[in-house]
Amino acid sequence: MIAPPLHILLVEDNPGDVRLLCEMFSNERPDTYAITHFPRLGQALDFLARDAVDIVLLDLGLPEEGGVDTVRRVRKLAPQVPLIVLTCRDDDAMVAEAMLEGAQDYLVKGQIEQRALPRALRHAIERFSMLTKAAHTNIELERRVHEKDILLSEIHHRVKNSLQVVSSLLSLESARIQDPSINEVLQSTQNRIRSMALIHQTLYQSKDFARVDFNAFLLSFVPTLIQSYSVQPDQVSLTIHVAEVRLPIDAAIPCGLIVNELISNALKHAFPDGRKGTICISFTQDDDNHATLSVADDGIGIPEEFSFERSDTLGVQLVYLLAGQIAGTVSCTRSAPTSFALRFPLAL
Repeated sequence: MIAPPLHILLVEDNPGDVRLLCEMFSNERPDTYAITHFPRLGQALDFLARDAVDIVLLDLGLPEEGGVDTVRRVRKLAPQVPLIVLTCRDDDAMVAEAMLEGAQDYLVKGQIEQRALPRALRHAIERFSMLTKAAHTNIELERRVHEKDILLSEIHHRVKNSLQVVSSLLSLESARIQDPSINEVLQSTQNRIRSMALIHQTLYQSKDFARVDFNAFLLSFVPTLIQSYSVQPDQVSLTIHVAEVRLPIDAAIPCGLIVNELISNALKHAFPDGRKGTICISFTQDDDNHATLSVADDGIGIPEEFSFERSDTLGVQLVYLLAGQIAGTVSCTRSAPTSFALRFPLAL
């Protein structure tokens, strides 16, 4: 099957250049090229508006409107057509600007070789085809990423809602139970669930569905946690010093639960009999890509006889278990102030 001729729109006002280019095309095999010529840009634009061509050869030195603006006008009207610019001189700045505006190649009039012209046309068409396919691929990838973001947002939103339902059920159950020890267990469980729910809420409300703004999480979660223990505002004050850091979700959830356990323990044991004090939370990053999460209080301290390794309390066990999940280590200072520090790698 014989391929149709390549339809070229030649926009050139110099008769000598037109004659030379047409001669070069005529030296190729018959019916290889079909040339439509206009000496003025307006005529060429009118033709482009109603007829299809395979490629445009555009002179940058047209009398009524020269320069790179001619490229812009052609590309705006026919963005689907590849374009080669013709210039009288090897003007690198103008050529570079024309290429940035969408030209695929350039030819310097007076320096065009017979065998170079078909090759330039072929390469321009191939390059334009590749760029067009790449642009379509990018659009499709952006569409898929957008769909993925919507899906992830919906997942985090539903997980958060499900956790809130569980928290509400625990709250309703605790209202029916008169045993203080059971209520304390239910409240601790409810706070842990609230911590995980808030992590997912922070994620779906942000544009980053893989990393959590941990400072925003702490500022929202910790005051609510303190309030859940019915602590008077003037009894325990809160200080948060957290660098602007986004934690991956597989680190943010364990860290959020650890904060919940450590603050809960401080509220239960550090300030007995209405003692006043301060709880301080800090989060710092090291130069070796590690982070340190610290929770400290100026309460009564931890007795020397208390052993963390042999403790059978769920809160202490959770702290060490969760630290192990993120390859972290926990260190403790018993008093003046009492502090727990979790150090873990940021790249898990």
